[in-house]
Amino acid sequence: MSIVISILGALIVLTILVVVHEGGHFLMGKWLGFRITEFAIGMGPKLFSKEKNGTVYSLRAFPIGGMCAFYGEDKDDEALKKEAAENAGKQPSHESGEDPAKGAWNNMPAWKRFLVAFAGPFMNIVLALLLAAILMMIFGEHKAVNLSHPLVTEFAETAPARDAGVEIGDIVTAVNGKTVTSTDEMIAEIRADDDGNIELTVSRPTEKSEMFINGILYEGDGEDFTDFCTDHPAIAYTAEITGCQVHRIIVADTYNAEQGRNMIGASITQAIGGYEAKYNVLTAFPAGAGFVKDVMNQMFDFLGSIFTGGVKMEDVSGIVGVVDVVNDGVSTVIEQDAVSAGEKTGEIIQFMMYLGVLLSINLGIINLLPLPALDGGRILFNIIEMAVGRAVPAKVEGIIHTVGLILLLGLIAVITVKDVIFVFIK
Repeated sequence: MSIVISILGALIVLTILVVVHEGGHFLMGKWLGFRITEFAIGMGPKLFSKEKNGTVYSLRAFPIGGMCAFYGEDKDDEALKKEAAENAGKQPSHESGEDPAKGAWNNMPAWKRFLVAFAGPFMNIVLALLLAAILMMIFGEHKAVNLSHPLVTEFAETAPARDAGVEIGDIVTAVNGKTVTSTDEMIAEIRADDDGNIELTVSRPTEKSEMFINGILYEGDGEDFTDFCTDHPAIAYTAEITGCQVHRIIVADTYNAEQGRNMIGASITQAIGGYEAKYNVLTAFPAGAGFVKDVMNQMFDFLGSIFTGGVKMEDVSGIVGVVDVVNDGVSTVIEQDAVSAGEKTGEIIQFMMYLGVLLSINLGIINLLPLPALDGGRILFNIIEMAVGRAVPAKVEGIIHTVGLILLLGLIAVITVKDVIFVFIK
């Protein structure tokens, strides 16, 4: 039952995101005078369609996205006039009268095409901000208090770090002399080590140690930071512990042949506690914007790591991977015995809205990359045209986008196969 809910939920979320994206192109295009031949919700055979003011509005069979088709994309002026003449059953003509290519994509100024291409990704970011604000108003937000460096919390049965002298509660400030400020950075540095002998620089709290949160002395006890955070509201909370002993520890023989990577056998975290923040209509939007900003920063870090070799194929997912993530989340909620049906429904809605925020941001940012077949590729051509005063020939641009689309579809196919294999072997 959960897999059915997951597939439907994932398709609905993805369709909403794509329709909003295409809606951005549509609204901007209509406003700027572009000729739009069709705006569709879904893909595949038409279930319903209606023509109004030269645009066909259609509902298609499969809820897997949508489409906004502009007249004359990748066709030059002469090709458009020839096509119009052939459709009218006569030879091409340049006689006076209404231009058959009026409102065609490539006949519009570059700055207008720029705005139309940009409007789709922009609407995805707007949707993410709106969803995040609604989430904050309805469900609130768990605000974590994070250490400025990774904290060792637990050891595995086989733990080279423990054998070398690392202790639970140690704060790892550097790996092989390189400062690490997050768990991801620490893991990346450990995996990048050549010989498996890793030097960890750790700060070990003492009885004289004090904690400062955002530079303010924290005098509480335990992991409940509610009173402190309520008295000192902030977008994020970072904790520093002073008065620590510094140790440099060599963790030897960390390479795990079975896993194919270095492993020190320690669990690490940065979140040492937090509190549940509540928001009203006025405060929800700034809080939602902060959440969206954090997600975007993570997305930019991920894209940056692609060029440094820090991303592997298993780190990338397509629609099958999204369905799998949704299924895991929905299954976890459904299997809670002590939770009522109403509470389960609320948790599933909250989970799907969070997923919507993440996917909408991803869709917006990915589409802005300056790659052929993506909005960012069209934006790049528009910028070139505005800079040099001459457009790249429509046929050339069309070929580039077609090749890019083929490569993109190939990548999607590879990722889908990977996702399917992962689902069956995990």
